[in-house]
Amino acid sequence: MIPEAGLVEAAVAIDNGKVVGIGAPGCLPEAKRTIDASGKYVMPGVIDPHVHLGTNPEQFSRLAVSETRAAVIGGVTTVGCYLRDQGSYLKSYKDYLETIDNGIYSNMCFHIQISTEEHLSELPAYAAEIGSTTFKFYMCGNPGIVESADDGFIYAGFRKVAALGKRAMASVHAENERIIDRWTREAMAVKQDGNLQDWQDTRPAIAEEEAVIRAARLAQEAGARLYVVHITSQAAIERMRLLKKENKNLYAEVTSAHLGLNTQDPIGMLAKMIPPIREKKDSDALWRGVREDVVDTFGTDNVTRTIADKRLDQGMWGSRTGYAVLGTHLPVLISEGYHKRGVPLLDIVRKATMSPAKIFGLYPRKGTIRVGSDADIVILDLDKEQQVDPARLGSSSDFSIFQGKTLKGWPVMTIVNGRVAAEDGRLAEQKGNGSYLFRHL
Repeated sequence: MIPEAGLVEAAVAIDNGKVVGIGAPGCLPEAKRTIDASGKYVMPGVIDPHVHLGTNPEQFSRLAVSETRAAVIGGVTTVGCYLRDQGSYLKSYKDYLETIDNGIYSNMCFHIQISTEEHLSELPAYAAEIGSTTFKFYMCGNPGIVESADDGFIYAGFRKVAALGKRAMASVHAENERIIDRWTREAMAVKQDGNLQDWQDTRPAIAEEEAVIRAARLAQEAGARLYVVHITSQAAIERMRLLKKENKNLYAEVTSAHLGLNTQDPIGMLAKMIPPIREKKDSDALWRGVREDVVDTFGTDNVTRTIADKRLDQGMWGSRTGYAVLGTHLPVLISEGYHKRGVPLLDIVRKATMSPAKIFGLYPRKGTIRVGSDADIVILDLDKEQQVDPARLGSSSDFSIFQGKTLKGWPVMTIVNGRVAAEDGRLAEQKGNGSYLFRHL
């Protein structure tokens, strides 16, 4: 399945990590190994543009290995990792690169969180030296973990991004902090504990919708491209529909978790997240956004936790957000989108591969199958049904928010840079061959 062309019956030749030929088997060069994908779908490797792998180089050194392992088992060949540091990234980025050089399983690019004046002043250097062309701003942070940025800081940052040119892009976590703070205080005064519905109610849809409007206006005035991460609500996705009609430099991401779960799911507070899992009407609206091209990409917002890390014994207020989802990302999209809702397979494939590659400056090296592109390829068995078992996903987490669910449509082989990385749900090599993707302005 070639995103630009649709379904094509053909063979693919790979040499030295690149696609070197596409055509009838008899027309391609003789191969050392032939992989029979008869009856299955061959597609570009999935690009997950939104993952978190710890908050410092030490955590990253562990999670970058375990979570890219889960990624390739699940058909994800490239991840966009958000770096978070209070100090200068110019002092720490080489530590992150060292981990990648030592061997991770998927490819990786970096996005940089901008949260201090030092970050703002160094932003052009992050593009030139680190090769990151995307910069994230939090309109509403997470106390003790990430700080919120005020509108003046965000607008100044958007102007800095715009000055770098059309390849640079800002991204934003869009929620109204003041609304959420007040709603949370009021809820804490009357509730000692709660469930996913109660958690969602502390972060109402209007807080997301209003922040989307504000961020889009600031970016438009600054002349910056803007990528809105993890849109969750019907109100916000419908607002994006309107905003995108007048701003062609505005992009919308939704996550497989928000597409695949709702507040009534029995998984309960293991699925506590910021922004929250919402009601069925919201996930249905997100899928409409997928069908109608309001949604541009699928992310995971992967934040790996163990059950112990979640601190569920501390209730709704004291438990922690986050979950590992790289291993279920593609199966959830196929099962929930293609099989249950009839979303065209090509639409899902494009938004999971080519669209993020184009938006983030990786195309045509990534996100497609064509002569000259990197050989990142997934063989997908559309009819394979499998119950989600955390022990089989490859993550360092000991739970999955989809555990116990039967999903239909799983990858049976993942090829990264021309080498088989995973096959039939298991790693094919002990050491990964993923590459760091330096993006140029």
